[in-house]
Amino acid sequence: QALGPIVATNCYIVASWAALFLGDACVRNTVITATFVAYAWASERMIQWVKDFLRESQDVPCRKTRVASVILLIVVFGIYG
Repeated sequence: QALGPIVATNCYIVASWAALFLGDACVRNTVITATFVAYAWASERMIQWVKDFLRESQDVPCRKTRVASVILLIVVFGIYG
């Protein structure tokens, strides 16, 4: 369940940094748009994991801390990428 968002996150972070070195504005804008799409997809999958986790785990220790860390990770990756 986590592998897809992890791979997508690594790819869009690298692609967003690589876009800085592209000379053609059209290609650069296409790469940047693709990174936003990948970020949205990975974030949606991570939010889905949070919803599933909250629904399925009622007696897990540090339940809210785990949820908060995932949401913080989404925000950090949005700023970093």
